[in-house]
Amino acid sequence: MPRPSGHKSDKRQCLSGAGALYAMSEAMEHMAAGYGSSSAPGAVLNFQSSPNHMTRAIRLVEDQETHLDDQAILQAVGLFCHDPSLATAYLAFGRQGLRSKWLEQELAMDSAATASQLSLPMYPLE
Repeated sequence: MPRPSGHKSDKRQCLSGAGALYAMSEAMEHMAAGYGSSSAPGAVLNFQSSPNHMTRAIRLVEDQETHLDDQAILQAVGLFCHDPSLATAYLAFGRQGLRSKWLEQELAMDSAATASQLSLPMYPLE
């Protein structure tokens, strides 16, 4: 194993401030280019949604989530379209009861997020 000579070239450069942010940005762009891009927050990197995959998830919700009303089913479809990794997760569950509980949890979190966005004032408080 080679020993460091103590020269500056043997040590990693420490970046700070704007230089560090720029270096991180370049590294993230490089990683994203290698994995593909996804605009959905929380989406699985390099996930390519196929129409068949999405259709299977939507039909399964329609067929098996009989306790959901039409509005909740539409909300689930909206979640799947916004973040295809949620459709993948939904299809991955083998147990129907667990899949239903997970979907209800996702719908509740989406409703809470929507409600919190709607409750924010449009104008700054004085």
